Parts: sequence; C-alpha cells; structure tokens
Amino acid sequence: MEQFLSSTLPTAQANNCWRSIGVRGDKSCVALVRYAHCRNCPTYSGIAASLLTREASGDNSADWNERYAAPRQVTDYQDRSVLILRLGTEWFAIATGSLDEVLEPRPVHRLPHRPNPIVLGVTNVRGELVVCVSLERLLGIPAAPASRTNRLLVLRSASGRLAVPVDEVQQTHAYQATEMIAPPETSTRSATSYTNGLLAWQDRMISCLDEVQVIAAFEGCLG
Repeated sequence: MEQFLSSTLPTAQANNCWRSIGVRGDKSCVALVRYAHCRNCPTYSGIAASLLTREASGDNSADWNERYAAPRQVTDYQDRSVLILRLGTEWFAIATGSLDEVLEPRPVHRLPHRPNPIVLGVTNVRGELVVCVSLERLLGIPAAPASRTNRLLVLRSASGRLAVPVDEVQQTHAYQATEMIAPPETSTRSATSYTNGLLAWQDRMISCLDEVQVIAAFEGCLG
C-alpha cells in the first residue's frame, strides 16, 4: 500500500506520517499533543481527501485489481487502540472508538435541581450544549490536592454527546486483545466494575475502562 501511495501522491503527502511518527508509528509527532489521534489531524484528513479526489488511471486500476484479487494475508498487528488519561493521581485508558474529540477545558454551567454530583452541568462544544459529567466521581477517585482539568473528552452516547473533564491526556496506545489481563479478584474498588481489565503502559499497569458500562452509568444519572 505504501508503494502504491508513493506512486500516486506528491512526496509531501506520501510519507505516511501516521505510520512513522503517528499512532501507528513511534508517536513522536508533536501534533498528537493537540489532536490526540491522527484521524483528528488536518494533515491526515488532507491526505485522505487527496486519495478520494485523485484522477483514476489505467495503471491504478490494474494495481487495485491485482491487490484485491490476491489471497488475504493475516498479519499479527495491534488491532485495538485506547486513549491514556489521568484522573487525580491515577491512570486509566478508554477506547478511542468511543471518543468524538479531545478539547481544551471550557466553562461549565451548573444545572438547577440536579442533585446528582456526577452531573456537573452543561458546556458549549462548537455551539452545542453538551452535558458535562464527572468520571472521577463515577469511579470514586479522590481528587488530588493540585488536581486541575486540562482536557475535555467528548464521548458519544445513544442519547447524545457527553463532556468529561480529565486532569491529563497522553497519546493513544495500540494493543492486541491478548495483551489485556483480568483485574485482581481481590480488588474491592468501585472502579473495578467499570473496567475491562489491565493493560501494561510504560512502567505501570493501568485500568482499561469499559466504555459501554461507563456511558450507560452516565445516562442513568441523567434520567
């Protein structure tokens, strides 16, 4: 595929940056700090648009016919991806497929007659009022003394989008399903019921959140 891209796109667009310095590479791209994932980056979008709008040629058609006619090869690769985040002093991971975007923090306006402490209020996300909820309180994580929200995760749910403030966001982390291990059976923490298992990241083990259960719990708080 890389050879095919190199033959059909300008050099500046054919470097497959997402495979070298992006989420499929060594994650050294400075743009990941802002966009969290390559698919949010305008460079990635621009290359995709160039592929879709390029002129078709006989050589290209022959290349694609040969590629699709060839037997499928099964490759051992990292097929899942999570976003690493921090709440207080603890680290978690959540599937990137549940995320709409990662934003800078913004004002949250409290809702009257909402006694549930998990519902923080509403915030403006690109002109849309989105309910803001506390993952920290849902998981029972004590706030760190110097805790300060520096990112806002926007999650997709069946009833709409949800904004979730977190203290820190790291880059995405790709892994295989076999790398996840079950949490200790002796654990009594309330956060355990919202996790799929544990993943190794850098020099620590972090809890991987079950986004289905987390979002369902948030929606239950809104009822």
